[in-house]
This record gives sequence, C-alpha cells and structure tokens, in this order.
Amino acid sequence: MWYEVTRTRPCLICGKPDWCSITDDGTWAVCRRVDNGQGTHKVDKAGMDYWLYKLTDGPRTPPPELPARQESERADAETLHQVYCRLLAELTLSPEHRKNLRKRGLSDEEIDRRGYRSLPVRGRSELARRLLDTFDPETLARVPGFYIREEGGRQWWSLAGPAGLVIPCRDIQGRIVALKVRSDNPDEERGKYVYVSSKNHGGPGPGAPVHHPIFDGSIGDIVRITEGELKADIATTLSGILTISVPGVSCWRPVIPALKALGAKQVLLAFDADWKVNQHVRRALHRAAGALVKEGFEIMVETWPLEQGKGIDDLLAAGNKPKTLQVAVKAKADPKGKPRNKPLNGPAEGEDEWQPRVAWPDPPRPEAFHGLAGDFVRAVEPHTEADPVALLSQFQVMYGNIIGRTAYFEVEADRHYLNEFLGLVGPTAKARKGTSLGQVRRIFRAVDPEWEKKRVLTGLASGEGLKWHVRDPIEKEQPIYEEYGGKKELVGVETFIVDPGVKDKRLLAYEPEFASTLRVLGREGNTLSAAIREAWDSGNLGNLTKNDPVTATGAHISIIAHITKQELLRFLDSTEAGNGFGNRFLWICVRRSKLLPEGGRIGDVDFAPLVKRLTAAVEFGRNMGELKRDAEAAAWWRKVYPALSEGKPGLLGAILARAEAHVMRLACIYALLDLSPVVRAEHLQAALALWDYCERSARFIFGDALGDPLADEILRLLRAAPNGLTKTEIYEHFGRNRSAAQINRALGSLLEFGLVQFQKEKTGRRPREGYAAAKTQVYMGYELNELNEELRGSSDSGSDELRNYSREDISENEGVM
Repeated sequence: MWYEVTRTRPCLICGKPDWCSITDDGTWAVCRRVDNGQGTHKVDKAGMDYWLYKLTDGPRTPPPELPARQESERADAETLHQVYCRLLAELTLSPEHRKNLRKRGLSDEEIDRRGYRSLPVRGRSELARRLLDTFDPETLARVPGFYIREEGGRQWWSLAGPAGLVIPCRDIQGRIVALKVRSDNPDEERGKYVYVSSKNHGGPGPGAPVHHPIFDGSIGDIVRITEGELKADIATTLSGILTISVPGVSCWRPVIPALKALGAKQVLLAFDADWKVNQHVRRALHRAAGALVKEGFEIMVETWPLEQGKGIDDLLAAGNKPKTLQVAVKAKADPKGKPRNKPLNGPAEGEDEWQPRVAWPDPPRPEAFHGLAGDFVRAVEPHTEADPVALLSQFQVMYGNIIGRTAYFEVEADRHYLNEFLGLVGPTAKARKGTSLGQVRRIFRAVDPEWEKKRVLTGLASGEGLKWHVRDPIEKEQPIYEEYGGKKELVGVETFIVDPGVKDKRLLAYEPEFASTLRVLGREGNTLSAAIREAWDSGNLGNLTKNDPVTATGAHISIIAHITKQELLRFLDSTEAGNGFGNRFLWICVRRSKLLPEGGRIGDVDFAPLVKRLTAAVEFGRNMGELKRDAEAAAWWRKVYPALSEGKPGLLGAILARAEAHVMRLACIYALLDLSPVVRAEHLQAALALWDYCERSARFIFGDALGDPLADEILRLLRAAPNGLTKTEIYEHFGRNRSAAQINRALGSLLEFGLVQFQKEKTGRRPREGYAAAKTQVYMGYELNELNEELRGSSDSGSDELRNYSREDISENEGVM
C-alpha cells in the first residue's frame, strides 16, 4: 500500500515532506520532483510527471497501483476567487515586501494591481473569523488554507501558510484560484515558495494551477512559460510578453490546454538558468519541449549565463537579454528502425540540436545619432523609458514633413522629396512607442504649433480619405445656354470652384494602431495601398475610383505607424510586401529602454537651445532645393551602392528593396539638420548606420521567409531534420495534398536563394537523394564593418554615449511585439 510522505518520513529521493509517496514495506518509492536517472518515468491520471524507484535488491515484483492523490473537495474557481479576494482585502503589504518588489522591477502601480500582500505570523484566527462573517463554514472548509485548529479542548478556524509575501495565482479568466507565499524564513524542507494549503490539516490542497498574470497587451501568437508565479508576473511586466507559469518543472503538462486556449503558436521556454547543470531540470525541459513540439507549437528555449541571474525575472530586471534557441522536431524512425535524425533529448547539455534564432537587433551604431537629432535624443533619453532609436527616427520623419515639399535629390528622372514612412515595431504598451512620439512632438510643437495641431492626423482608412486631406481645388463645369428664336442653345461652359481644396499639402499620418490600417488593405475595392505608394513616390494622388472628382498633386505625406511584430506578420500579407507597400517603410524594432518607476525629470531639460537650432534647420530646409553629394560622400556612395541596390531573396528582400532611396532621403535630412546645402560623408555615414539598424530589424521581424506558404513550410520542415529529407518524405509530410509540380517549384525557389541544398548519400544500393537546409545564412546584406573605421576617420560624426543604451531586451520576441 502507498503512503504519502510526511515531515517525519520524507521522500527518500528528493528529501521533501510532500507530494511524493512510498510503500509501507519500503520497497517502492514515487518521487514527483527528481529524476536521478535510476527511476522509471511515468505520468499519472492528472497529467503530472513522476518517477518510480525500486528501493531494495530483492525480486522485482510489480509495484502496487499508485492511487489517485487523495484530498478533500476543493471549491470551484469562482468561490475560490471570492474568498481569496476577501482575504486579500483584509491584508496589507509591508514596506519591506514593497521595497523588495520594487527592486525586482515592479512599479507601485503594478504591485498594487497584482494584489500582493503580506501574511503575518499572528492574527490568523481573527482573519478567519472575519471571513466567516461573509462565508459559511462549509464554504471555507473547501478553500485551501483554511482549517479548524484544535488545542486544549478548544476549536477555532485559522489560516495555514508561512509568514511572508502573498502572491495571487490566477486562472485564464483572471480569477484567483490559489495563493503562494514567499516565506520570510524558509526552511530546507519546504523551500522558499509554499502554497497556502489545508492538506496537512485534512482539507484541500491547491492542486497544480497554471498562473496567468494580469496582462493588458495583445497576446498575439507568442507566450512564454516559466516556473513560479512571481517570476511570471515580473517577466510579463518587463518584457511585454505574456508569461504564464507552472508550479514546478515536472508539472508542465497542464500548460498545454492553457496554451491552446490562449491561441499561442510560438512558445518560449524560460526555465531557470541552472538547467544546464541540474539534470532534473534539464530532463524536464527536454520533455516539455518535445511534447509541445508534438502538439504543433513552435518552441524556442531561452537561455542565459547563470551569473546573470537564475530566473528570467532576474535577467530582465538587470537589463540583460536571453539567447533564444530553436527546438528541432524529433523525427520518426524509418521502416527499418533507423533514426533519421538526432533525438530531441540528445546530449546532456541539449544545445546541439537547438539552433540559434535571429536575435533582437543590437542598438544602432553611434554614427546614427549625428547632429541635432542625436543631441535631442541625448537630452531626452535619461528622462524617458522610450527607446532612443524611436526618438531618433521619429524626429527625422517629423522634420522631413514639417519642411514641406522643398528639398529633394534626383535619381535619373525621379525627384525624391524627404517625406518618409516609418513603422515602429515593438510590444504593445511596453515598448513605449507612444511615449517616444510624445517627446518628439513636444519640440516640434514649439517650432510650428499650427502644423503640429492641424497637419498631424490619425485615421488612415481609405485612399479617398487620405487624398481628401491634401486635395486640390475641386472645379465643376456648368453649361451656359442662350435663347435664340425661342430655343435654348449651348454657347459655352463655365468653370467654377466648388471646394477650395487644401493649401497646406503637408500631412503627417500618425497611426498608433497600424494593425487596423493593415486590415483594411485586404478589403475588396479599398484604394489605401495604392494611395500610400503614390504618396511616397510622387505625391500625386490621382482619381483612385471611378467618378471621383478629387485629385491631389504635390502632396507631402509622411507616416509614423506603431504596431507589434505579431500583428505586422499577420496582416501584412505577401501581396502587400511584394507590391512595394512594405518596402516604402522604414521598419524599426523598439522597446522600453529602462525602468523609471518615479518617472524622469524632463522638466529640468533646457529645450531652448534645441528649439532655436531646430527652428533654424526648419527655415533652412523650407528654402532649400536640390541637394547633391560632395566629392567625398560621392566616393563612399559608389562603394556602398552595389550592395544597397543588390536584390535579396524572399519576403525580407521585398521589404528591403528600396534601400538606396531610403538611405539618401535620410542622408539629406541629416544634412539639412546641419544647415548644410550638400550631403557630406558624415551625413551619409549617419544614414547608413540608421539603415543598417532598419535592415537588422527587418531581418528580426520577417526572418528569411519567402512569402510562399508552401516553400516556407518546406524550409521549416528541413530545418527540423538535421539529416535532410527525400522528396518522397516531403511529399508525405503534406499528406499527398500537394502535387509534385508544386513541391518542385517550391524546392526550386529555396535552391535558387541558397536556403536549401541538394544532397546525395551513397548507400548499399541506389544513392539516397534528398534536400537539407543550408548551414549558412544567405542574406549577406551590405556590411559596413570594413568601411566604419575609414568613415569615422573622415568625419566627426558620432559619440559612443548611446552605443549600449538598451537595458531591456525582449527576445520577439520581445514579444510579441
């Protein structure tokens, strides 16, 4: 017969006084925590892992059947929520606990809304008595933590649990279904974190709930999993990615239905950093990764050096970032029983079969922060959580619009004015995208309040609507008749103006929810995509629909759009990316740069010198015509132009197709901000540094997808098969729902772009022919490393002050942008 372990008879494997079991004759033991390599892994009826150990050397008789874990009936989730909310209302949070939570990266607002409290040593019976004023004893008896205490012939209600910080554990609907306490005085037996439970008093235990932190952002497709409720709360707050938690590394199976309910497609596994040295944690991580892959999730493992913090919360709070590794799919054995690929749980360290994923781009090189725009960023950056590159890029776009359709450069027969389109890509709310724009608008409002008030608008919904805000005068013709001999005859046509149009053709469209704009592009008959492309190219928006009398010529339209990575990938389809809509934008990854719980001291910044310089630069730009490169800049342009203009494959190549035009528009803006009538080498250098960040951001956002669903699926399949696959195996993967011609076409595209390679393997009979993913990255881009030193030597363009400005990283994971 099985007995559950106790304090006086702890588990012989892990040494803990709960969860585990042992037979009465001491022959068999079940440990729910530790796999030391000697036990047999099993899963109980509740879906939780455990390991069966034979403790004696006697005959190997079958162990008795493990009974279901016995515990009293637990109240339903709604009742638990009501009782726990009432209990938390009776408690307060001690200053010591609040101070500790602040140190871990949480603001007072976050601390209060997540409901943390302090559980005292004394006064437990009084707490229970107050709750009995609201709930009957039968209800309280079914809530973990409450029990009847007996002493000296007396009985009274009390509350279990060590004194410490109370952490609410919430279900997917936000209801508090359990409480966990971080003990102020942890002991070796129970550990630091303990559930509030009545199990040792004959009442119900908390079960193994999955914790869903309060989350205001858009969940998107990415969800992170970690161990521990407080870690999940902190990681969610600091990264902007919903991070759910399991109660222990062996209790990961309940997250599978939770992930499905959340609609997750990509899962980040962020177990503690000691998984590389702790075999128990490592094996749990491998089992979780393998099971989640089989369930159809794309799995990434987040890892970091142990010295940077044990948990993901410690890592993020210190301003560090995790390395993200892709988990390969475990292939089935072929009919002969030989494994096609390495098993998922392969070597002990487990990193060999997890491939590095494209990382969040490093900050722009300091050359990007040249001149007035860089000085503005350096003045504001210490006092805001906004990303410096968000401040910089929006400053550039606003300047390019406020000067109007004046300054330009020519490429053959085309004039390029300095209106730019910018897409800031980062996690909802946590990237501080709106905060960054507010800081930039402040200084431009001081220079031209009329423009900032009337020409910065929101609400892109249709091409006709965009055109209306920059329309030409609308004329109408009216026939003129004269009467001759009692008959009216047409003698002419009179033209008169029915609408004076818009004199100021400048328009900066600010779209804080750009996903809504992208959604309308796919609607039948919508003309917004065509209008946006024409606005970037020529500023002449013609008659977009039949019988439309409105035209717009010489319009000077810029766009600043804010969106998450998940929304961008979901709503920017391959058609819009390929038809030139996507490559007219500068796509830039942004995130919160630092934590300022008390806010910065922006009021202490003296903006007067910056406003004076910007006013002069705006006046200079409004009176400028054609800009040209000087001799030195022209020499550098000839060096970088071949790589800038060289096409790149796939969806990423389509997004980066207008690199040379973007670089020159940015270089001209840098020149005008320096009051320079020519583009000098330092201006080109600054533009190249900013574009380099745009390219790295685009690679992080769009990856190396071709935009062809079949080809992209084959590429994912081959990357998950280290030994490659034959064409027959690829064909069978799609359940014979794709024709050989379709698969051949997709493989041809992948071969053309160097993403896969053909391989032939000698065997005993006919050679095995197949395909494997290329081992090297094919996107060479234009690398400026060789030019950087020469460029720095030719100009005084940058400062190293902002080289490592970013102190927070969300791998994008960061979320789901």
